[in-house]
Amino acid sequence: MGLAITALSGDTLKSQNIVSLSDLANSIPGLSYAPSATQTPVYTLRGVGFYETSLAAYPTTSVYVDQVPLSFPALSTHANFDLERVEVLKGPQGTLFGQNSTGGAINFIAAKPTNSFEMGGDISYGRFNRIEGNAYVSGPLTDTLRARLAVTGAHADDWQRSYTRNDKLGEVAYYGARLLLDWDPVDTVSVEINLNGWRDRSDPQAPQYQTLLSQSPATTVPGLRAFPFSPFNARAADWTPSTRPHADNRLLQGSARINWDVTSDITVTSITSYVDYKPDQGFETDGTTLMADDFIVDKGRIKSFSQELRIANRPSGALRWVLGANYEKSHVYEYQLQTLSDISTAPIFGYTGAYVYSDQRMRNYAFFANAEYDINERITLKGGARYTNARRTAATCTGDPGDGTFAAAFDGLANAIQLGSFPVAGFTPTGVPVPPIGAGCAPLDNTTLDGTPATYLPGEFRDMLKEDNVSWRAGVDFKVSGNALLYVNVAKGYKAGSFPIASAATFEQFLPVTQESLLSYEAGFKLSALERRLQIVGAGFYYDYKDKQLRSKIVDPIFGVLDALDNIPKSRMIGAELDVTLTPVPGLTLAASGSILDSKVTKFVGLDTAGGPMDYKGSVIPYTPKIS
Repeated sequence: MGLAITALSGDTLKSQNIVSLSDLANSIPGLSYAPSATQTPVYTLRGVGFYETSLAAYPTTSVYVDQVPLSFPALSTHANFDLERVEVLKGPQGTLFGQNSTGGAINFIAAKPTNSFEMGGDISYGRFNRIEGNAYVSGPLTDTLRARLAVTGAHADDWQRSYTRNDKLGEVAYYGARLLLDWDPVDTVSVEINLNGWRDRSDPQAPQYQTLLSQSPATTVPGLRAFPFSPFNARAADWTPSTRPHADNRLLQGSARINWDVTSDITVTSITSYVDYKPDQGFETDGTTLMADDFIVDKGRIKSFSQELRIANRPSGALRWVLGANYEKSHVYEYQLQTLSDISTAPIFGYTGAYVYSDQRMRNYAFFANAEYDINERITLKGGARYTNARRTAATCTGDPGDGTFAAAFDGLANAIQLGSFPVAGFTPTGVPVPPIGAGCAPLDNTTLDGTPATYLPGEFRDMLKEDNVSWRAGVDFKVSGNALLYVNVAKGYKAGSFPIASAATFEQFLPVTQESLLSYEAGFKLSALERRLQIVGAGFYYDYKDKQLRSKIVDPIFGVLDALDNIPKSRMIGAELDVTLTPVPGLTLAASGSILDSKVTKFVGLDTAGGPMDYKGSVIPYTPKIS
């Protein structure tokens, strides 16, 4: 098939000791993996990625296990065990794999139950006393029912070292299991059940403190100004001893796939899944022993239901087609407690920290169709389209951590501005005091006065995103010979918008990014020679990228530079890949692969002096929340 895809077999995964997501990225050209402070995986494929660690943020590279979606990145943390193979599809995959695949898709294919009894396993030992083990048992339970139980786990000692005291961090401790049941009640019906889960108590990685960029140099806490930068050593880091990074995260998932051969040529497939993920962790972000920016609590919950129904014909004919629809309903809640007592603005406003929560609900449905037609033995036409309708609501709040300092700071600042004792450019004071917020959500725009009316507003930010799109794909495959294939594909995919979680000082930090789109032009070849002992695969591509989502910054007149999400109006990418595999003798495989990428932002979004968004021409972009 003329598609940019890299597949790694189960034997390859074992022989190359690919046991983690970072190992997988190192083996596939164009794919990169980055850990985050919240231990949420961030995948980037051909330069298309979204480094956003909010639980509710969709990825640019969608992840599946046996075509069952893991809709949010955190859910895929321990999917990589007891596999038959891994398939990485590159470029927009919006037709069959849905939106949120502007970069591509990763499909983990689990090893299936066997017709005869089998069992096996492996164990390894490495640096920092890392012990990792995998085991499985598989076989028939009855004439029509087969089962496979696989388990995985690892433990390792701390690997990071504090460079200011005798302390260590980085212990690894996780375990997981997967139970597969294959049932054939009648000849025309097959049922596949997948029950899996994992628990991870590994320490989040601490960052390295490399530079100091103070928002308010005159009031920078002396301890922060004097704190030494991290040495150039990969293991050297630091963290606050009293709020040591920790984690206790767990996932439970169940799915059922039913295949029904309605006729000898038509099959109906239903895929139902439900996942429940619960993180409970705390992580370091400033890399010092001070409480400059530590998230001592990061808890949440993901509950996601999905249903797909499709009908397809047998793939053996000249025309191969599939029609389908799917539905997703998800609820994501996240709560963070952040310490801020040692940042540079703390002495000015007197607060020690803040809490923030984000409560987001998503409802998505889609209809799709895809077809391939062999004009003759050499030429195949391909095409498909998907209509997606997405709705997301968000309720977000920043409030006092419990000691009253955050509430007092915002009450005092808001009243000072309203009464005119704290000057803000372009603002005429009303002379009306602001009611105290107490332990509730902070009415942020009463304080910063950067776009909403200067009246008392409820502190909880509420908004809704309603989006729809049509993703599509078209292409031609040309078989030069039985061992050579050329192809050309054009595809367009979308990634849904989302709301961030942020310990905010202004409502602008809660504003969403809207959906992004990527139009891909790709040409490639696949060549087999020397009796299939030599495989050469190559591709070149051009990406027209619109409204790319990015974790960025806004500038507030009072609080300075603040985190926010943003859309980059227009960018482009040009790249090429080459993968060569040679098996000179049985048992020996030599492989080399590489990719090159050139990317450029051609239109950008700036910020006005009040922190509001401007387009690339300098015009202010208005924004109105859709629900109050």
